Amino acid sequence: FVENSPCGARVGSNSTSINSCLFAYNNGTGIDFSDAPDAEVQFCNFWQNTDGSVGNPEEGPLLLGQIVTVNQNNDSSDVYYNISQDPMFVNLLEGDFHLQESSRCIDAGDTTLTDPDGTICDIGAYYYPQPTAIDPMLSMPVSHELLSNYPNPFNPSTNINFVVEQAGWVNVSVYDITGRTVAELVNKNVQAGTYTAYWDAKSSAGVSLPSGSYWVRLNTPSQNALRRIVLIR
Repeated sequence: FVENSPCGARVGSNSTSINSCLFAYNNGTGIDFSDAPDAEVQFCNFWQNTDGSVGNPEEGPLLLGQIVTVNQNNDSSDVYYNISQDPMFVNLLEGDFHLQESSRCIDAGDTTLTDPDGTICDIGAYYYPQPTAIDPMLSMPVSHELLSNYPNPFNPSTNINFVVEQAGWVNVSVYDITGRTVAELVNKNVQAGTYTAYWDAKSSAGVSLPSGSYWVRLNTPSQNALRRIVLIR
């Protein structure tokens, strides 16, 4: 709901539930409640709408938009955990509404929902992939190993599985066929275990990468491994 007019959204039913949405830079209000004063709005972000966050606020849900608490990121919010923070789009002028790494919309959505990378739902149409948030599995490793990614071929994201035999520094990076690094998925100390690193090729370096072969490299102090993956459009 970005740059719409005369409002970001007009609610037409009291049974409507608006969740984890972003209303920014609208030529009017963020939401108009004229026809549905009891609709539910929570975990949303309202930013620089010319006529404020809510149309007909005296008819809207009680305390909507009134700062009374904080959300899970410790940002000021109303009782429904709606915030008013700069969404920090990658490029507003060019219509790229992906979030930058420092956006307060990240992990500020509905706490009962998760994004594909396994983290708390982000606010807005596009979530910010957090590839270093890896999930250890229960199986015990027998050696350092770079396993098959799934899916492969993929479009635009894939899960890259790898095994770490003993605790220590691990780097998992993606390279194009020229050897240029296009994504660094993991660069940290981890415990022994089996992990999954999530890669979204669409958001790497803020641009969509072309179809073709890419290489994933696993580096540890004791071993390197390389595996080819295929991106299709």
